[in-house]
Amino acid sequence: LGVAARDLRLDVSLASGQTFTWHRLGTGHWTGVINDETILVLRETADDVSYHMWVPSNSADNADGSSRLEAADKTMRTFLNLHVNRSAFANKWLEEGDPQLAARERAYPGIRVICADNI
Repeated sequence: LGVAARDLRLDVSLASGQTFTWHRLGTGHWTGVINDETILVLRETADDVSYHMWVPSNSADNADGSSRLEAADKTMRTFLNLHVNRSAFANKWLEEGDPQLAARERAYPGIRVICADNI
């Protein structure tokens, strides 16, 4: 995904109570479903997150011409809220000396707000 460890840690983000359909497979490995059909396995390493994605082969391309795989990749990045520059927020919290936010940043580095569908 090209995301630094400081910007995304799966263990604190997916196990934080924000989502209930993701399951830890082992150390640094998580599996879940997005769009009710795309299966993901995310693997956290020391400095990045990699993924494997399974999209139904019988799915047609989208009306805008993008493939189902491209659409699923975009949905995964939206789900993980990767368009938000988390490091900029974390730096601001630490620099401005907000004790509550700084404490949470130190306790939960890499946590993200997940953009999950409503249940």
